[in-house]
Amino acid sequence: MTQGERFNVSTTVTTSRYSDSTQDVELRVGNDTVATQEVTLDQQGSTTVTFTGINTSGIEGSLEYTVMTESDSQTGTLTVEVPDDGDETDDTDSDEGADDGMGSDDESDSADEDSASGEDETDGGEDTDDSTPGFGVVAALIALLVVGLISRRQHS
Repeated sequence: MTQGERFNVSTTVTTSRYSDSTQDVELRVGNDTVATQEVTLDQQGSTTVTFTGINTSGIEGSLEYTVMTESDSQTGTLTVEVPDDGDETDDTDSDEGADDGMGSDDESDSADEDSASGEDETDGGEDTDDSTPGFGVVAALIALLVVGLISRRQHS
């Protein structure tokens, strides 16, 4: 999602009470309450609560959002990227001379890492990390077969 876009959140609120119940349902992004709805439920009833048009203008990066009632909560992660202004090429040129990762480079990197989960940066490292230490599955099966044959010969 790009900063400035609006999003919607829906959840089902259920009560196990044997009488009608009224309570507030809150939507929090980070530590800020961004919307509240008052919901009245019939005894042992449920309803769907939808928060619509939540603005992301002041949000950047990955934040946890929470839908809360008096007795329960559900969480998720919202990732908001800063829109490209066309100046990224200029930032990239200036970053090539400064490989220390300081300055405005951190903001664009964090947005890229959040949206891609760092896949581009970790693909090279994952190739070597995915290998199993030791001699591998095929060698283990061959070793078990050899041990079984030797054991069978000794018992004969």
